[in-house]
Amino acid sequence: MIKKVCVSLIALVVLAPCLLAQSVDEIIAKNVQARGGAEKLKSVQTIKSTATMSMGPGMEAPGVLIQKRPALARLEFTVQGLTAVQAFDGKNAWQILTVRWWTTRARDIRWSCRARRRSKAPMPTS
Repeated sequence: MIKKVCVSLIALVVLAPCLLAQSVDEIIAKNVQARGGAEKLKSVQTIKSTATMSMGPGMEAPGVLIQKRPALARLEFTVQGLTAVQAFDGKNAWQILTVRWWTTRARDIRWSCRARRRSKAPMPTS
């Protein structure tokens, strides 16, 4: 008798979270409501995020990402005292990478792409 009660109690404790679980829609609805509702979220035009990227031992890159509706984005980060900018205006993307090895790599990629266009060779997948 005691064994059956213990097994039933354990089963109830294990299965209780499943009975109280929320659906994905309920979780999203609660999150939207906690942020002020859908209308308030739609009225947000700009988001600014700041972060620090760790790029190895002792090397950090603080950065700022600004996103604006409908499709504008700008990322600025600093590596070893040099600032890099990547931006998208909804139509065109551009970047300024002042770090020497990035600049060299970008030039190699541009040359490589031009050579492929001339030869009609397929782009590599990796």
